[in-house]
Amino acid sequence: MPDKRIPALGLIRVSTKHQAKQGYSPEEQRAAIARFADDQNLRIVEYVMEEKTGFTLDRRDVRRMRELAQQGIIRGVVAFVMDRLSRDLELQIALRKEIKRLKLELYTTTRGLIEDTPEANLLSNIEGAFSQHEIELFVRRSKMGRLGKAKQGKWVGVGRPPYGSRREGERGSTRLVAVPEQVRVVKQIFDWYTGWNGKPPIGLAKIAARLMERKVMAPHGGKVWWGSTVATILHTRAYLGFVKYGGVEIHVPELEIIGREQWNAAQHQAKANFTEAKRNRQREYLMARRITCACGYAMTAFTYPRSNREGFTSLYQCNTKRMPKGTYAVGCHFGKISIGRVDTKIWEFIRVRLTPDQLETGIKEHEAFQTNQPDQAAERIAEINAEIVRAEKQINALFDRFGGTSEADRELMALTETKIREIRQQVVGLRAEREELLNNADRAQTRAVERAAMLDRVKALSGKLDRATFATKRKVIELLDVRVKLGRRESGKRFGYVSSLL
Repeated sequence: MPDKRIPALGLIRVSTKHQAKQGYSPEEQRAAIARFADDQNLRIVEYVMEEKTGFTLDRRDVRRMRELAQQGIIRGVVAFVMDRLSRDLELQIALRKEIKRLKLELYTTTRGLIEDTPEANLLSNIEGAFSQHEIELFVRRSKMGRLGKAKQGKWVGVGRPPYGSRREGERGSTRLVAVPEQVRVVKQIFDWYTGWNGKPPIGLAKIAARLMERKVMAPHGGKVWWGSTVATILHTRAYLGFVKYGGVEIHVPELEIIGREQWNAAQHQAKANFTEAKRNRQREYLMARRITCACGYAMTAFTYPRSNREGFTSLYQCNTKRMPKGTYAVGCHFGKISIGRVDTKIWEFIRVRLTPDQLETGIKEHEAFQTNQPDQAAERIAEINAEIVRAEKQINALFDRFGGTSEADRELMALTETKIREIRQQVVGLRAEREELLNNADRAQTRAVERAAMLDRVKALSGKLDRATFATKRKVIELLDVRVKLGRRESGKRFGYVSSLL
């Protein structure tokens, strides 16, 4: 005899694999839907389970529902409860409209047939609103709980921890602990890159090659190290002993592998490498990557074959000449400059100033800087530290108040969370200001040390500069950090402003 029961699709949804084991488990939902179908004269054609959040309709169960409806295989849809369709009210309404468009009947095991009437829709919307409020409240509490754990030094991040550490402990009380062999690799990478071991610094590719020669395991497994992997380690702030969660910087002493001075040296070296990288440059130019056009863009060196095909012409020209029209604000009309003429004049300008008197003056200025450090930055850093301590105490007090708030005081909970967020943003700003002050001080200190070393090295070369090779001249230019800013006077005459460490 033909089966006269209404064919329907059983929708089973859990938000995560963890929820598949707790709460509305798939087995419980399937059993309830099967009992409901027997009572309501329904025949479940297929059960579709989806382990995905209810805040999206890009789900396998929704796609399968459309396929079966378009093929005429089903005439109804059965869900355990309404929030199994979606936790978001707007998406739930959209999915109910989609079911209606497909001319399907919607059932839930708690309410039966969901009729398309104003009263039924109102009840569904109220149920959906409560469901959305419940999940939003849960998410907010979870975030606050994770932030509280992070402030206690627990690891609440997802994915892999920073290289040099591993997770330890049970769920909810996980902490990061150092991995000694990986910590040694991190220190070695910083030593190689910055020349901290007294040897010349080496680049990313050579560091990766050395690690592979020593058969060091890569961070994500395997034997292959890439330059980008080394760069990621060099720029990871966690090795200073701080990680960020929810906009709050959290101190993790176990990750304090690299000192701030060496960290700043690595960042300075990375910036210098980027500026001075030859990349695909086929010819050497004394002031390559060190000239800025009057319009603000960099000047690039080019070499063209002459029209008579006898020799070449080398010129500096603005980078805007290579850009498509419309990619820069104002067109540059500065024109091209002969490389031979510019390089010669810059070297003459610098060479005249490399006298014993100038070098002695530079050494005295360096010694004065070392002995008379400005105290203004240190005073401001002390003020910032005090403000951060006060803010953290205020956050802890609000945490205590928030934790003791009853379920009925939801408005107070929301206000408390808003206040904590505001204080957290203030702390983020204070930490950023402190970091900038520390970086400025470190840069000034590094600059002073570099200047002293440069003066000593240039002083040793001063007797040979008259017959210096190109390599020696370029080295002096780099040591002095010579840079040129081009301009044009009202008369139309072009000039260059030269800056250096002297």
